[in-house]
Amino acid sequence: MKTFLIIFILIFLILIEVKASSTETLYIDLKFYIPNDITMTERNVEMKSWMEEKYLKKLVQYTNNIYEENFKKYKIFPIIQFNYSSLTRLDVLSAPRNKNIEERLKFISETTREDSDKRQKTRAEYIRDIFGKKVISSNDNKKNINVYIVPYIGISLGGYAKKSIEKKDLYISEWLSRENIKPFKQKINHLSKVFAHEIGHILLLEHHKNIDPKYLMHGGTLIKKEEVETVLESAKEILD
Repeated sequence: MKTFLIIFILIFLILIEVKASSTETLYIDLKFYIPNDITMTERNVEMKSWMEEKYLKKLVQYTNNIYEENFKKYKIFPIIQFNYSSLTRLDVLSAPRNKNIEERLKFISETTREDSDKRQKTRAEYIRDIFGKKVISSNDNKKNINVYIVPYIGISLGGYAKKSIEKKDLYISEWLSRENIKPFKQKINHLSKVFAHEIGHILLLEHHKNIDPKYLMHGGTLIKKEEVETVLESAKEILD
């Protein structure tokens, strides 16, 4: 009788864990925005948008894999996953706010990580103008993350996002510039690390003081336990 009771309890505990790992998931919608009609240039390479729905879904899948692996590693539930919600393509050249678009695109393309804060802020303003403040502000305090995709956001810059669960705006580049310029679609797995990193900022994660490239907040895929807990609390607040 005693042996039977022990077996029953073990089976019960296993079933609870299986249920938690398979059914407890919080989903955050991702809405993507892409400008259709702009071309950016750097080192005489013309960069146009190549992103399609199939690449976005793969990007989201890879990003979900990163977060799911870390949640399960620490047995933290519910798991956070991101849901591809929509893709909106925008024609921006005809918008009155973009009358000096060529000069602005040139400025964005020439921006580097080492530029002054003033130039960085100007670049961010120019990128926001591509999409329009009305589109961007419409996301404030909603339950989804808006992702704005630009062909290129500057030399050796993959993406950026503010540490904010109110704004939840994320910007990423479709083209990678390091040793040479190439579309990120040749390295969609690398782009997923950039993407997951920037989502981390929105969910209130910060760069580590001690740089360790194996961690998500420095270009890798590992997330510390306390960071996973922060991500979960931030997600719950967004979805509340």
